[in-house]
Amino acid sequence: MTDYIKIPTFPTQDLLRGIEAVSPYPRINPQQPRPEGYPRQTKQSAEEKNDRARRRFVSLRQLINELQTTARISKVDFATADAELHQLGLAIVEEKLIEQLLQLKIPLESIEQLLPQIDQDRSCVSLGGGRRITSNESSLFPVSTAGLSEYNLKIEALKIRQGKLAGKIVDQIDQDGLCLIQQNRLRLTFSRFVTALGTAEDLLSLRLSVLLGVMESDEDDRRAILYPRADNSYGLYADKLISLSI
Repeated sequence: MTDYIKIPTFPTQDLLRGIEAVSPYPRINPQQPRPEGYPRQTKQSAEEKNDRARRRFVSLRQLINELQTTARISKVDFATADAELHQLGLAIVEEKLIEQLLQLKIPLESIEQLLPQIDQDRSCVSLGGGRRITSNESSLFPVSTAGLSEYNLKIEALKIRQGKLAGKIVDQIDQDGLCLIQQNRLRLTFSRFVTALGTAEDLLSLRLSVLLGVMESDEDDRRAILYPRADNSYGLYADKLISLSI
């Protein structure tokens, strides 16, 4: 048995008479008032875009302009900045931490128990923004960085036995809830170590913060980070491309 395909035929003129043509929609007049709550589209001129670009990272641009006359500044990608900053921060911790803890008269036994925690749990090590800089003096740059924010390597939730810690540290914690001690680029913050069952009387919590560079954010929370590199130049990373000429 053979199947036949029936080809549809077009309607005759008589059937088409009852169908009226649909009038085209009127063109939208951009000047026509829009209903309340309807977003108005605005055309941004090239000058407005340029002005907004100039307003982005203003303080950091000023610092870059001052440094460019005497130093080399290289743009780096995220992977390069991340690797260099981690390496630099951990090297400072390795070089300076023991010396600083001994100056605070923290027992060597407590220090020896502290160091393996950093090696074993690298998840406690992170990079991030810190305090806003208000001082005109800078330990990283030959010129002032006031108005920018710190960019730090942070090591959180280290446990250190109280033992015979210097009384001033414990007294400060009892009074203010924490004791903050900073020497050059390494900041130590001591506080009570709290467990799920409550405060552990024989333990203190220690947070390390190493100053590595400076940072500025724009209105969309995109960052630009400038930091000294090992070869005496500076590395510049930005979440959004930044033109040094602006």
